Amino acid sequence: NGVHTSLLKSTKSIEQVRWKLKNYFKFMFTRHPLDRILSFWKDKLVLEMEGDHYGNYYKQVLPRIAKRVHPTLLKEANISKIRMPFEDVLKYISIGGFDMHWSGPYESWCYPCLLQYDYLGKVETFEEDMNFIIDRFPHKRGKQTKRNAWSSTKQSEKMIYKELEEYRNLSSSLIQTV
Repeated sequence: NGVHTSLLKSTKSIEQVRWKLKNYFKFMFTRHPLDRILSFWKDKLVLEMEGDHYGNYYKQVLPRIAKRVHPTLLKEANISKIRMPFEDVLKYISIGGFDMHWSGPYESWCYPCLLQYDYLGKVETFEEDMNFIIDRFPHKRGKQTKRNAWSSTKQSEKMIYKELEEYRNLSSSLIQTV
């Protein structure tokens, strides 16, 4: 994982790692598992397809999913024209499909049982959680990053409604299986 390896790469000894883990403010954000999958679908299978180019990841993952969920689909269509439904990604997962963007619980990547985090935030309450974290460091106030588009109320409402549309047509048995 890039975050953890960058900490280790910039550290010369195990003593420095221990010192950083003891003295640095450590935080982690979690996300609802279905939201992680929906985000993967939007970013890797919808947005990459709708852009002017087809990202390498789209070209890698779409055939892998299609082969397991719709074996005849790849024979019938040009890969650049296939729009994989969100439900098909869930079906792929329900039969054991794996991808680093959704598979594996957080303990596989961020070690919450090994590292003693000072704060655990949720993506769903990102703005409030970030304000809490930033308030812990008042001397760094001037270095705040730009507000994310997600923090705009109207933008957030639009995203929520779009996501609810994707969930609305799913069967409860598929959701429970995933």
